[in-house]
Amino acid sequence: DAAIHVGTPFSAGLVFEHLMPEIVAPVCSPSFMNENAISSPKALLHMPLLEMVSRPDGWKNWFAGAALSEPYREGMRFEQFVNVAQACVAGLGIALMPLFLIKAELESGQLVEMDLPRSLTGKAYYLVHPRDKADYKPVRDFGGWLRAQAKAFVGANDWAGRPLSLERG
Repeated sequence: DAAIHVGTPFSAGLVFEHLMPEIVAPVCSPSFMNENAISSPKALLHMPLLEMVSRPDGWKNWFAGAALSEPYREGMRFEQFVNVAQACVAGLGIALMPLFLIKAELESGQLVEMDLPRSLTGKAYYLVHPRDKADYKPVRDFGGWLRAQAKAFVGANDWAGRPLSLERG
């Protein structure tokens, strides 16, 4: 009846209601941060970087957004964001993660956002449903709850408090 889509709208036959942009940031475990002196985007070029199989250009685009064109060391690749987050928690490297997906890990202190630029990926989160489901009560209720969650997340984050660039790709 309804779904959450990450990306860009792809069908005129569906309703895509924009919830929020996707913002990613470099994150790592507190111990990894303490063991590695990282003070600039350039310092990440030689660090172990954790990647998503479905986003093979994530780091490349982030580095381009940080005005770095030097080659970087490709890292381990994972199928699921939860696996990337867990590898990061285990101290295996630095991940470029959508902040929305790791809210619990950031709040618990398992992961820390590095003092480096955040990036808009050009993707967004959408509530998606067929046009004929717009008045269906479960879709309306789910949509209302989801909009409130997205608004609360966006409102609770100081997007202006960190550098923010649009990834180039």
